[in-house]
Amino acid sequence: MVRLRRGKVVLASMVLMLAVTGCSGNKSASDYYKEGMKQYKAQKYEEASESLKEAVTKNPNKAEYYIDYGMTLIQCGNYEEALIQFNKAILNKDNKIVRENNKMAYRGIGIAYYDSADYASAIKEFKKALKISERTDLDLDILFYLGDAQTKTLDQEGAIATYTKIIEKKPKQSDAYYKRAVLKGQMGELEGSVADFDKAISFDKDNYEYYFGKYAILLQQGDSTGAEEVLKNALAIKTESKEDYYNVAILHFYQGNNDVAKGELATAIENGFTGAYFYLGEIAMSEKEYETAVSNYEQYIQNTPNLKSAVVYNQLGEAYLQSENYEQALKAFEEGIKLNDSAIMQPLKYNEIIALEHQGDFEQAYKKAKKYLKEYPEDEGMTKEIEFLKTRQENALIDNTK
Repeated sequence: MVRLRRGKVVLASMVLMLAVTGCSGNKSASDYYKEGMKQYKAQKYEEASESLKEAVTKNPNKAEYYIDYGMTLIQCGNYEEALIQFNKAILNKDNKIVRENNKMAYRGIGIAYYDSADYASAIKEFKKALKISERTDLDLDILFYLGDAQTKTLDQEGAIATYTKIIEKKPKQSDAYYKRAVLKGQMGELEGSVADFDKAISFDKDNYEYYFGKYAILLQQGDSTGAEEVLKNALAIKTESKEDYYNVAILHFYQGNNDVAKGELATAIENGFTGAYFYLGEIAMSEKEYETAVSNYEQYIQNTPNLKSAVVYNQLGEAYLQSENYEQALKAFEEGIKLNDSAIMQPLKYNEIIALEHQGDFEQAYKKAKKYLKEYPEDEGMTKEIEFLKTRQENALIDNTK
């Protein structure tokens, strides 16, 4: 601070301090809590966290203060501190209010673990929450989180059972049918998958995502005619919102109408749908415009921080590989691996080895290849890769001894 007219500056600061002290002194824990919740609803999460921190400091005996503070910290990406706050809310007492608060706290812990990609820990916490019979209004939400966490750990049967529980509780829950359909498709139960997609569509005929899912499964079945028919049916949805037009752009992408899709996706980005960068990246990859693909995948990552995707990091790494930028490719694969998504983990780990090999780091590539083969013994191609890497290591050793 530039210290001109020191006396007046000091006096002004004293007045300001008195004003601030006077205001804060009159605010109770309840005032800070209400203020924080208002800020939370306005998505001003950093401000909300400060207000709620004041609330729990002034009144450390309110479980709901800790729980809502923890949920706010999750929105700020401060998962470790969120866990601390949730645990403060949990009490070893047996009465209705405590059980309700404990259920909300376990749910919060589960979400904090889920968002930090610790899916195994998330599953444990969601199951703890579901064991508590109070607050049944939270059960569907917790079950969806549980199913999604099970999906991330490749517990497909467990996830299917969880989504089935949701359907039993709420027979017209279209998202549960959709998620179960995707899992059945991954497990090769293609007919059951199509049947679940049809159920989802019957309950929500205007959901483009359901049509896209069914389209993919029919392609997997080799029914290209049926798949194209699904996209035509999706085109019949009445376009009323900017989001609808964004989905039409994705539809044109699936139809291979890239020139049209590019313009529509660019418009979607202007309208705030930054997920469109991913599809522009995919189009660029198909057209072998690898630098453009890199740019679009990077834009996706920068503009969708709350939608971290291991798939996008894998695609980014592949684009860098094609551009012969092996250092950046390796970084992309490593970032994708950190997200701990079992559904895409195998290609990420495989590509990581390829990137190391291209960098000439045969020792690390060899070590990771051996570890990879233990995890995925069915990949016969990696056996040959290991032999190749072993030879390169031996050659490097001979060169170093000359």
